[in-house]
Amino acid sequence: MKPGSREAQRVRQMGDMLATRGRVEEAVTHYERALSLDPDDVPAHNNLGLMLSKLGRLNEAVTHYEHALSLSPDDAPAHYNLGNLFKMQGRIDEAIAHYERVLSLAPENTATHNNMGLALAAQGRIDEAIVHYERALSLNPDNALAHNNMGMALAAQDRTDEAIVHYERALSLNPNDSMAHNNLANAF
Repeated sequence: MKPGSREAQRVRQMGDMLATRGRVEEAVTHYERALSLDPDDVPAHNNLGLMLSKLGRLNEAVTHYEHALSLSPDDAPAHYNLGNLFKMQGRIDEAIAHYERVLSLAPENTATHNNMGLALAAQGRIDEAIVHYERALSLNPDNALAHNNMGMALAAQDRTDEAIVHYERALSLNPNDSMAHNNLANAF
């Protein structure tokens, strides 16, 4: 382990604790400190990217995700987070490329299948989106979000009865899901 790496790891872990408590600004400070001690700390770059995204500092977040990937090209969390950021920015082709990379590294990643479905649906590639929602649901049948997204994809294909089944399942898993309530109402 490099000099400073243990201290950097300790500081990063403190940042992780602050992040889980919603103390984003403080977490940023800790991740930045960890990186001053060890500029090659891939998890610190990735976690700093997450916090910067929450603060709306998206270009800085991209820089940290890309730096993490330059250090560790097969880092699935950095690919996933960069894909999410690109999806949020409407950079769908780039998001899909990162989701594909995650799925090549971790084919059982439910969240990535769900988000890949969203990205493909945004491009009008509904059949492909459905394949990813099906995979997400085969991995986790109790994923309310994937059920709702599957319902939306099916509704886009005028498969209303099937969509209703998925909206109802989403609501049975998460009764407070306003989007699923709205989608179900629209289906009826």
